[in-house]
Amino acid sequence: MTYLFTVVGFGMFIWPPILHHQDAWELMEGVVNCMMIAFWTPALLGTQARRDSLSKRQRGRPGIQGPG
Repeated sequence: MTYLFTVVGFGMFIWPPILHHQDAWELMEGVVNCMMIAFWTPALLGTQARRDSLSKRQRGRPGIQGPG
């Protein structure tokens, strides 16, 4: 759930300025945007990995339920 919150909430905060910027960024602004994307990307991948592991667990072992 934390990964999902991070991906959606943080994604809504960082992607619009990156996709719609007009002028060149100052050095610090560019560094901050790169760091935010570097934080966001593994969270996105973690969301997918978590979903896949839960679906495999539920299919592979009857009677064991993932966290709900």
